[in-house]
Amino acid sequence: MPRILTPKETSAIRLLIFVIMLATVVLVAHWYIVNSKILPDEGGDYIEGVVGAPNLINPILAQTNEVDQDIARLLFNGLFKLEDGKLLPDLVESYSITPNQLEYTFKLKSGVSWHDGEPFTAGDVVFTLESIQNPEFKSPLYTSLAGVNVKQIDDNNLTITLPQPFAPFLSLLTFGILPEHIWADIPPTTAHLANVNLKSPVGTGPFKIKSLKKDSRGVIKSYTLTRNDKFYSHTPYLNSVTFKFYTDAGSLVSALNNKNIDGIHYLPQKYQAEITNKNVTIKSLSLPQYSAIFFNPTKNSNLNVLEIRQALAMAVNRTELVQQALHDQGSVIYGPILPGFIGYSPDIKKYDYQPQETQAILIKAGWKKISADDYQNLLATAPTNTPAGITTATGTAITTVTPTASPPPQPAPSVGTQEYFWQKDQNILSITLTTVDNPETAAAATLIKKQWENIGVKVNLNIVDKDRLIPDIIKPRQYEALLFGQIVGYDPDPYAFWHSSQINYPGVNLAMYSNKKIDGLLEEARKISDVAVRTQKYREFQQTINNELPAIFLYNPTYPYVLSKQIKGFTVERIAAPADRFNTIADWYIKTKRQLNFATTNSTKTPL
Repeated sequence: MPRILTPKETSAIRLLIFVIMLATVVLVAHWYIVNSKILPDEGGDYIEGVVGAPNLINPILAQTNEVDQDIARLLFNGLFKLEDGKLLPDLVESYSITPNQLEYTFKLKSGVSWHDGEPFTAGDVVFTLESIQNPEFKSPLYTSLAGVNVKQIDDNNLTITLPQPFAPFLSLLTFGILPEHIWADIPPTTAHLANVNLKSPVGTGPFKIKSLKKDSRGVIKSYTLTRNDKFYSHTPYLNSVTFKFYTDAGSLVSALNNKNIDGIHYLPQKYQAEITNKNVTIKSLSLPQYSAIFFNPTKNSNLNVLEIRQALAMAVNRTELVQQALHDQGSVIYGPILPGFIGYSPDIKKYDYQPQETQAILIKAGWKKISADDYQNLLATAPTNTPAGITTATGTAITTVTPTASPPPQPAPSVGTQEYFWQKDQNILSITLTTVDNPETAAAATLIKKQWENIGVKVNLNIVDKDRLIPDIIKPRQYEALLFGQIVGYDPDPYAFWHSSQINYPGVNLAMYSNKKIDGLLEEARKISDVAVRTQKYREFQQTINNELPAIFLYNPTYPYVLSKQIKGFTVERIAAPADRFNTIADWYIKTKRQLNFATTNSTKTPL
């Protein structure tokens, strides 16, 4: 007869079976982990808070409103796109350029459709470019395509002919394409009023419009986009992207801390310390932008003197500006070509922070150091009996007035903590520094004022409201020295900023700089596609600018983007415009899944 197991033996066998089963599970799990990979999975929603509201979600009209540009980037595609500073084909499959660099032939990607299911064709591209060229459409892109001829070959091919070679031309073709079948019947003169701009924009992008919510006053509060399951590249992972609109940065931070939003489009440094939400991170994105002090010698004759510009440059502590004004959200620069761009040279002449050298430079130029008391005595007589030759900060002579009676004693003007000044032929070395009223530039201007005062320069600070900056300051060129930021774009072509033809508004040659040699270099460089030749010309341009110092180049600020830690797949580091942070949004994901390495799949999505 079989022996009956004792309770102790039974327990031992049960334990053995459990151990075997557990080991099997562990081994299978280990094998599965070793032989599988984590993949992004569909699902999840992202909500971003922005200051402002949408107005024209139209890629060829939305050039001044960042909210419009952000949303348009998710809805529309261009012929080309920028990813981390690289220009890549988007709706274009391939292209060719004739040897004379005048004719471009484009083959478009097949199988692309609009959000409403209609096929995308070359006719849409031709329509979009011709709309931009139509002055009645009033596109801000109008001048960029002046003289360009576009011709459709068939549904998938077209040619664009330029009036003259222009090396950066392809970088201009990143704007979104409009659907002809929707816009053809809308009069160009009323295009900016069309409902399709806001309520029902149709594009080819990774997301399409789902809903628009307003409050009881009709103010837009949110804009929700849903995944485009027929996106030509691959289906986006996120289910939806919602933009919520706020009036100020403080409200954005409150919404983030209360977990009503997952990210913030742009958050000034002064508000970043108020974030208490531990589930977010701040991405510092590199922008093709520099801030500089642009000199205008027509408003201050002292600035015509190279030695004075050199002394001012050597008195600026750029590192201090980045640390204190930008709170380390930027990098020091010395020239108009940024690191990583065509033509950049680290070997250009640099005027580093050397305040101890400025006295010798000014003395050699004929200036005499005077005490604060001497300066007060000199100015105290100016209102009623100005010594001949004393000039104001603008270089304009003060009119001498002969009093008819002895005036009452005037209090000496305050000089603050400044210990000394510079005088030459009764002219006091002084300058007015103008900038816009925002936290970063105002802080930087205040630091620069102190740095210049430390070497004896009399400095007046003029901080203006942003609404006044263009009409009152930049357009009439009413400044002596302007602290201002310029976005140079993907291609470093400096023509718009430094060619003499751009001195007057709407040109942006803010230094009023005129140099025939520089004009020639810039004209030649923008016609040449050979990178090596362009590089050489831009390096020569850069060296000349740094030798002559029409401006002091200060720093390259970064773009602080607040993003939820739940969002994975965000790989952008460099952007040409704020909306470029969404260039790879089809690859963003929240959810994941595992898949065996040898499993077959039709997905084109990239494993982690």
